[in-house]
Amino acid sequence: LDEAGYPSVSYHDPGKADLRYAYRDDSGWYAETVESEGTVGLFTSLALDLDGHAHIGYYDPTKENPKHAYETASGWQTETVDDSRGTGWYTSLVLDSAGNPHISYYDHRYGNVMYAYQDAIGWYIDTVAKARRHDGGYVSLALDSMGSPSIAYSEGAPTYAVNYARRGESGWQFETVDSTGAGSESISLVLDGDGFPHMSYYSWHSGQLNYAFRDSHGWHIETVDSKGSEPGSTSLALDDHGYPHIGCLLSSSGEFTYAYRDSLGWHVQPVVLEGGTGLQEEDDVDLGCIYAGGTIVLDAATMGRYGIAEKLASDQYGASISDGRICWFKGEDLPERLPFALHIPAETEIMPKTAAAGAACSDLLTPGNIGQTDFEQFGLSEKLRTG
Repeated sequence: LDEAGYPSVSYHDPGKADLRYAYRDDSGWYAETVESEGTVGLFTSLALDLDGHAHIGYYDPTKENPKHAYETASGWQTETVDDSRGTGWYTSLVLDSAGNPHISYYDHRYGNVMYAYQDAIGWYIDTVAKARRHDGGYVSLALDSMGSPSIAYSEGAPTYAVNYARRGESGWQFETVDSTGAGSESISLVLDGDGFPHMSYYSWHSGQLNYAFRDSHGWHIETVDSKGSEPGSTSLALDDHGYPHIGCLLSSSGEFTYAYRDSLGWHVQPVVLEGGTGLQEEDDVDLGCIYAGGTIVLDAATMGRYGIAEKLASDQYGASISDGRICWFKGEDLPERLPFALHIPAETEIMPKTAAAGAACSDLLTPGNIGQTDFEQFGLSEKLRTG
């Protein structure tokens, strides 16, 4: 959030394969392309400097490097942080009090947790720890009041431990936070006013959303919520009273949960995303649908995230809407992507145009009736990927 409380977001546009930045003011949302050379902009991390200019840390999979983009009066500028190929996953960016960027990331070629910072001379790169290849290295960076870095990260097999590293005068110091083999696909680290670390992390092994914090007595771990074994990501913030607030998004189902703790304990609330995306039609949103041979093919992630798929609200795109139903038919000139994204409620029925108004549930394709039958009837000749 900026000083006025308006949100900004950095993200990867999977349709155009670009790095994008969006911000909001009194008039609404605005989105712009930061970089578009090749496929770029994975694992984005955003911070605003004291002038309100955006800085983004991200991974360039085309060049296999971590990069830093920053906003100036003349437009966006980009630079490579580490020119070693095969590094840059899971970037986490923080600005210090002078506005200099600090970035932690994962070297997926050698399995190392990395830390880089920039001053007036240039970039400095430090190898922090070995996280093991392929299934470790999820990182989150924070700076204390003196500008010293701390990094939370996960190890891969065989330990699947969650660790904490802090750089002091004598170098990096390490602590094991969770040695139960929980593993973590996502970690979010915050330091409180006294410099004590707090982190949320999501275990793909147990499906548990955990919160850990350290005080003068050591580390404490609390289970916030149990989700089941599904990949997910998490983000942590502390309020003015030091209480934690956590958001957790599951990758496959799209389920989003908000959890917070007060003097009574933890409170966990599901968040229902209603309405449109807030983006304009010209933003050309990728719906996650696949179009092949004039046939609409819906994938499992799209079904879970949007309640079957995004609403196609025009006959121009091979669909019509009547009495809460979306009717599909096979089109000859369906575009690969559609220039809008609207929410459809879970109870919406999807049926072929030829079906009668009172068709039985077995003749409808609904969120509760997804199977691998009658695809031809619905114009879904391609295999429906159910995951």
